Amino acid sequence: MMDGLLRVFVCHVYPLLPVLDLANFLGAVNGTNSDSISLVLFQAVMFAGVAFADLYHLLQEGFRSYNDAPKIFFDRVTLLYEMDVESNPTTMIQILLLMTYWYGQQNVTKGRFYWLRIAFSLATDIGLDRQHQFSNQSVRQRMRQKLWYCCLMRDKLLSITERRQNAHCCHHENLEGLDPDDFEDAALSQA
Repeated sequence: MMDGLLRVFVCHVYPLLPVLDLANFLGAVNGTNSDSISLVLFQAVMFAGVAFADLYHLLQEGFRSYNDAPKIFFDRVTLLYEMDVESNPTTMIQILLLMTYWYGQQNVTKGRFYWLRIAFSLATDIGLDRQHQFSNQSVRQRMRQKLWYCCLMRDKLLSITERRQNAHCCHHENLEGLDPDDFEDAALSQA
């Protein structure tokens, strides 16, 4: 099931929300590099992928319905998040952005915008909103800039789909455009 969820994550989630260093993440999952990955981040990736999984495969894995799988995976991520298993703020932002794929009940207090607002709060706390001010960025800085743009893109998309005001007001920011190299990812061809 893990391989299938990773595949649908790479095909359906990652192109619209490239929050990961995909090559390092997949290498850590496959054991081809020595990097470790956060358990919470891994579960968040599985959760985001399950929304695009084939019903037939979910039923084969023992889920009673299509709606059971996302709920179970989201509950795992939420439990790990609330236990403060992860302390790295960059990883937390990645997790929180993936948690915005939850589409449960509309009247719950911890909906998509709840997780998005926390992601924005952490992102501004660690200065992701100021990453665009640096020239000749390192790979790490470019990843942080891409993560900030992911926050902004997810905010715009959720605002449109849910007909709500943006979680973050950025009309006063002078943002540089992203370079096509920021989205170049050799790991996509492997998936």
